[in-house]
Amino acid sequence: MYFAAKTLAEKEVWKFAEEYPDINVTSVNPPFFFGPNAPCQSIKPGEATALSSNLLIYNFLLHDSKQQTPTYGFVDVKDVAAALVAGIRTAGRNRILLAGEWFEVKDAVEHIANVRPELKTRLMDPEGTSQQKVTIDNTRAYEILGIKPVSSWKDNVIETVDFLVKLEKDWAESGVDVGSTLQASGWRA
Repeated sequence: MYFAAKTLAEKEVWKFAEEYPDINVTSVNPPFFFGPNAPCQSIKPGEATALSSNLLIYNFLLHDSKQQTPTYGFVDVKDVAAALVAGIRTAGRNRILLAGEWFEVKDAVEHIANVRPELKTRLMDPEGTSQQKVTIDNTRAYEILGIKPVSSWKDNVIETVDFLVKLEKDWAESGVDVGSTLQASGWRA
């Protein structure tokens, strides 16, 4: 349903563009977003689904998880925001694909262990999590939108982990057990 909704939304954008040919339209099509929420965007304790694709990174913090990185990619939420703002100022009709640097689950888990050694004992075992590498060439996005190359996956993973660990602590202080909440919401590692 998620992919169908995204496809239908994209079709509606271009249908609108056909109806109003004098309007510039740029659609930015990213894969999964990772990264902390904006400071003004809070998540109520227990609203696990509000974590969205960050749940994929949260799995790295679950010792028994066997989560794969999506083969269709990911991108830092800040890069998506920059692309959307740039798209407003772009003339013509453009359909832009935008993705972040590729990483393997194993590399991400090792990076978290190195940068945040206090989390080492709770990290998943990345054995058996390799997947096919898929990359998207962002050259067109850079040229048309005038944006800088995307953020480093290493920075993005650590920012996301820090956000999730803080959120976990905040929820615990509110009396919400993150693990139970995720399981009750139907999320499976």
